[in-house]
Amino acid sequence: MIISLSAVRRGFLFFQQPKRREAMTEATTTDEIIGMADLEPFIKQFKCDEQKLKNIRLAFEQLINRFDSISHDEVRRIIYRYNELLQKKICFSSSDALSIGMDVISEMRQKPTLRLDDFSTTGYSATLGLIFEGQKISCTAVGNGMIHAIVNCFRKKFPDLRLQIHRCTCLSSNDNGMLHHVFVRLLLNYREGEADTIETDLTLATIRAIIKAINKAL
Repeated sequence: MIISLSAVRRGFLFFQQPKRREAMTEATTTDEIIGMADLEPFIKQFKCDEQKLKNIRLAFEQLINRFDSISHDEVRRIIYRYNELLQKKICFSSSDALSIGMDVISEMRQKPTLRLDDFSTTGYSATLGLIFEGQKISCTAVGNGMIHAIVNCFRKKFPDLRLQIHRCTCLSSNDNGMLHHVFVRLLLNYREGEADTIETDLTLATIRAIIKAINKAL
């Protein structure tokens, strides 16, 4: 199965509902959320129980306190991630929601050298579609397990990469899926990078965490 991140990103626009995708202008990307009053119209659109709504509201309050401002695009992307959990009926705490929000904001505000375009996995093999310094590259590798195969993919582009720590914690789960927190630490050209991410897909969480750590080490 091939998963395209560009297809995922299109879901971030579902609250805007433009007639055409080009309708998103610079004004929408620079408009800022400056307080909880600005967020209420977004929060009210969630269809969930009071406890989950309370967790989401508390997470947004903490995000507002931690950052000077949050853009509308960042809010839409955070909301998309929350809705993903709600649709799968995965329980999450306010701290989980905060971690997801911080992950989204930090990722959107940095200009990474390395980005993920798509990926596919089959058995003990993995194929990554990456964008490095604006150029698309594809890497395929096998390994003793899925994590080993993913690391070997990155080594096709970064031969000196050494994964030192890969730690996965299941934050919550039910019959519809799990919420994974992945932390990685790696060494690249004698420079250390570490990062973490939260995803419902363990493979995607691992890939994204490694990419974030590589960008820090570059």
